[in-house]
Formats: sequence, C-alpha cells, structure tokens
Amino acid sequence: MMEEILATGETTKKNGQEGESNNAIITFPQLKTLRLVELPHLKSFYSSRFKKEDEEIVKDKDILQAQPFFDHKVAFPSLKSFTISYLDSIIEIWDNQSESFSQLRTLNVYCCDNLRNVFSLSIVKNLVLLQEVEIKRCPEMEELLAIGETTKKNGQEGESDNTIITFPRLKTLKLVKLPNLKSFCSSRFKKEDKQIVKDKDILQAQPFFNHKVGFPVLEELHLTHCDNVTIVFSANSLQRLQNLGKFGVKNCNQMRVVFDLEGLNVGKQQVEVQLPLRVLKLTKLPTLNCIWNKDPKGIVSFQRLKTVIIQKCGLLKSLFTSSVARILEQLQLLVIISCTLLEEIVAREESGEVTDEIIFPQLKCLILVNLRNLTCFCRANYGFNMPSLRRVELVNCPKMQTFTFGQLSMPNIKKYADENQWVQEEGLNKYIKQQVRKGKEALTLTDGNNDDISSADNDSSDNEYDSNITRVWSGGDDDGGGL
Repeated sequence: MMEEILATGETTKKNGQEGESNNAIITFPQLKTLRLVELPHLKSFYSSRFKKEDEEIVKDKDILQAQPFFDHKVAFPSLKSFTISYLDSIIEIWDNQSESFSQLRTLNVYCCDNLRNVFSLSIVKNLVLLQEVEIKRCPEMEELLAIGETTKKNGQEGESDNTIITFPRLKTLKLVKLPNLKSFCSSRFKKEDKQIVKDKDILQAQPFFNHKVGFPVLEELHLTHCDNVTIVFSANSLQRLQNLGKFGVKNCNQMRVVFDLEGLNVGKQQVEVQLPLRVLKLTKLPTLNCIWNKDPKGIVSFQRLKTVIIQKCGLLKSLFTSSVARILEQLQLLVIISCTLLEEIVAREESGEVTDEIIFPQLKCLILVNLRNLTCFCRANYGFNMPSLRRVELVNCPKMQTFTFGQLSMPNIKKYADENQWVQEEGLNKYIKQQVRKGKEALTLTDGNNDDISSADNDSSDNEYDSNITRVWSGGDDDGGGL
C-alpha cells in the first residue's frame, strides 16, 4: 500500500542524515506533468512532517492525516499539468508555506473522497499562470479556497478580510458533483462565526462568488450537481468577472438565484457592469425562481448574450424583464424547455410605458417546448420586432392563445404541409389563433434537421415532439438557421 512517493524519512534514518533532510528542499526541476490515479492509501508526496519516531509521539490520528499532500520541502518549478484521481486519503493538497508550482497551467482533481478544499491562500499567490481547473466528485469539499482556515493558522485574520484574491490567468472553471460545495471561499462565515450564526438559511444564502475573489480573464464557468450552492453571483463579484463569456448550471437542486443584485441601488455611485456573457445555459434547477432577484437595469448589462437555453427550471414564471429584453441586441438563439410554471417570456416592469417597441434584431431561432402554463410571449401590450427570425418551434404549449398582445413584426412565415408543399401564412399571431379555433395546440414545428439546435443543446432528451406536429418556418428558403 503506497502511502508516500518519496520515502525521505526512511532514507534519512539509514544514512544518519536526519538533520540535513529537515532543512533540504527537494526539487524536480524538469518535471512538467504529474498524474496520480487510483492510489487510495497515498497520503503525501513526501511525509516530512511526521517520520516514524514522530508518529510514536503524535498519537492523534486526525493530526497525522491532516498533513497536506505537498509541503514546502518539495518544489516543482517547471510543472505545468497536475492531475489527481481517486486519492481517498488526502485532505489538503498544499500547505501554507508552499512556494512552488509557479508554472502550473492545468489542475484536475477527481474522486478524492476526503478532500476538503483545493487551494490555500498562500499557494494561490504562486498560481499566476493557472488557466484551467476541473474538480469532480469530491463529496466532502465545501469550498475551493480555504481562506478562513488559513487565516486562523497564520494569525492574519484582519489582513484576509481586506485582501482580494485574484486568479489572473484562469480561463476555464468546471465544478461537477460536489454535493457539499457552498462557495468558492467562505470568507463571510469562518468557523468561529458559524458558532454564533445559527440560522441555516443565512449560512446557505452566501453567494458562490463574492467580492473577495477576482477572475479577470475567466471565460467559461460550469457548475453541475452542486446541491448546496443557492446563489452563484453577488453583484460585487460581477465586477471581477468581466471576461466571462460562457456560463452553465445544471442539476443544482438548491439553486434559487443566479445573479443576486439585492442591496445595490442605481445611482451616481453605481457604475453599470458590462458583463460580456454570450452563452447562458440553465438546466434542471427545480428551485430556481429567478435568474436575477432585482431588475439589472443600471446595475449589470447583458447586451452581448447570443444564446440562452433554459430547461426544467420549474419555478420560473418569466424570463426577462422588459428592460433586459430591450438590450438583447445580439440574441440569436432562445430555447426554453419544460419550465412548468412559466407564464410569459418577457414580463412587464412594475412602472413604465408599455407602448414602446421591443426589438430583437438578431434573433434567428425561437424554441418553446413543454410549457404548460405559457400563455404568450408577453402579456403586456408591447410591440415586438423580430426581423431576423427564421425558425419558430412551439411544442406542447396548450394555454397559448396568441403570441403577443401588441403588434408583432417579423418575416412572413410558411407552414410545412408535406414533403413538397409550403403554405404561406400572414403572421404568427393570426396563425396561432387559427390553430386554437381548430382545437389544436397552439403551434408546433420541426423539420427533422436540427443540427444547429442539437449542437447548442447536447442534452436533448427532453425534446418530446408530438406526433401531430405542424411544421412552420419563416423566411422562405431555410438552410438550417445559419446558427
């Protein structure tokens, strides 16, 4: 049973050079890739903290097991890729004095059953070139960065409270099946705070990202099966995510809010964050009741969104406020599937005129599937202009009586009658009303050639297209939407 990779303790005892080993740093100057897989008893790379004679003195099993996998006695100045998988005996990867790993680009951590966190505060300062992080199936992990524990050990609690931790080169972060993960770093509630704050809802309400961490070049973020994450972004954290282009959340059973904007007021002191988000995918979030809990107008702009895919978010009643809809000038693909409480896509603001026209200049494809309570695209009397719309799919939307109550401008549509016949229709609103009068479900379509859609939504198991499908296209000759 391998418990360590470098048996320095035994070598020291044989050669009679114990004192030298205690002070020497062991360096692997040319090692660029390190992969350790299925070593369930491996506890450390080099067990310098507790040698055999120490273990006779230190009887506490928890103290022995708490040693980090790497300590300051080993150095990897050229290491670029590090992967560990099925290392069930490790609790921490780095200690607080590690000063190596400055060249690390890729970090993968899989199936480490007892691992509590990934980073310490001191090691983050050295990971200036880290670009990709993927963490999967670590059931005991509650946070990625142990900022609270590190502060306590180093006696620098006040300093950590004011320090912003930055990952200057991190581009991709993927977190999968971490059932106890609550936040990236739990700076709001440290151990001593948790003894005072007993309210479970308050403890769990902290956002996954807060103002303590910054990711200036992060492009992709994916959260999957992280059941203790209830809020992803605080408003302050968005200012440190100004390169985020793709964001997806899937199977997070306690997710309630994606963007927590409460506490921020629009005014002279508030600078609107221009979030460059292009792709937003929210899938199987049964407790999600809003994407943002406050109208983001004046706080954060989503004007670069091109693709929005929402699937099985059971508590959503609407998707966009009218103020958000007005700035979606680059939106090309909108897919909403099996959101059982959804009543409308665009909701009217509590105050404001409803006579203005809302334009989606780039929207090419709209797919609405299995929305049992959807009555229309928008219940307010807004006019809508969708000049680029080429494909519409409405499947199993039994309560839809009309598409919009206001004026609708879009290219003329054609109904697919059979393999060789296209029938011209005057407009989407009129066609839906005709279908309702005929006793048919509002409107459905597909042409069997959905390459552009399947590429955007690989999890298409929920596309339960009815056998009585009416096929409707807009824009005449269609080459698959060009998406």
